[in-house]
Amino acid sequence: MSFQPRIEVKLAAWRNDSAESRAADAAFAKAKRTILSKRIGASGQLMCEGCGAVTLAGGGNGQTDQGWFDIHHRNGDHTNHSEENLSVACPFCHMPFHLGFHAMRGNGILVFAPEFSQRSISRICWIALLGMTRNDDLVVKAKDIYQSLATRGDKLVRWFGEGFTLDMANALYGCGKSEQSNPKELSASCRKLLERVQQSGGFSALRFLPDIESEELAERAAYWQNIYRKESWPTLSPTKAPF
Repeated sequence: MSFQPRIEVKLAAWRNDSAESRAADAAFAKAKRTILSKRIGASGQLMCEGCGAVTLAGGGNGQTDQGWFDIHHRNGDHTNHSEENLSVACPFCHMPFHLGFHAMRGNGILVFAPEFSQRSISRICWIALLGMTRNDDLVVKAKDIYQSLATRGDKLVRWFGEGFTLDMANALYGCGKSEQSNPKELSASCRKLLERVQQSGGFSALRFLPDIESEELAERAAYWQNIYRKESWPTLSPTKAPF
């Protein structure tokens, strides 16, 4: 089931060392196997239901069995493992839903990019990542756009401070909502940050830009780059380009 990638923060812990969490994890593992059995095609292809990127599943261990893609809880409730609440997601589409987690790990930054949807950001990341060693027109354009977006992120850091992405995640968490928040009880620093962001373009103009060269993505990236070797490149055709 398709979904629209967007920026969110999780308002409740979904992983902790408790009996309830362990039970939820066991139930999730079972539900994940069911979802993957239905989503993986005869050729082993598995598609992200956010941006349409494709990976190859299989290989004998947990990560490659799902092609290094994730299973996303659509409504944010990590105890709800019903089939209609689960979607296959590539990391680029999944990361924005866990803004605080990935901000803490340095896996990406917030940028002002109102002209791009979060889905388009994912596609830009895919083309730039898979084409790191290529220089055809589509790849060059994706790399240029990605670098331009990264430069916008650097400007936000200069305006709002080094920890802007994590600070925004904490501010949104304090609002008690993930998006289009109306803060009621916030710390003065969080309130000031949200006011400044609103004056500078607004929350709706923010996008999460994953770091395609992060250490956390390195093993996944090598796997995908091996899949998308030159003869497989048409899978990412210009018709899927986000620009």
